[in-house]
Amino acid sequence: MYVYRQWVLSEFGLWDGELDYVTRLITEDVRNNSAWNQRYFVVVNTTGFTDDVITQEIKSALNFICSPSYFLQHSGG
Repeated sequence: MYVYRQWVLSEFGLWDGELDYVTRLITEDVRNNSAWNQRYFVVVNTTGFTDDVITQEIKSALNFICSPSYFLQHSGG
């Protein structure tokens, strides 16, 4: 699914909203490796990894894994 999605994004320049989409997927399940990979693909093909983007991505990743919803999903209860 993601290979086709990536082709469509690249071929037709449909980047608007894609980062928001993968952010929502990661928020729903931080363990979604496909969503993390898609996030990487979007950043590489839009902004690239400037120092500011790297700093923001680190903050985002920490927010995802340190969020209360992550601990509720994985508390075993």
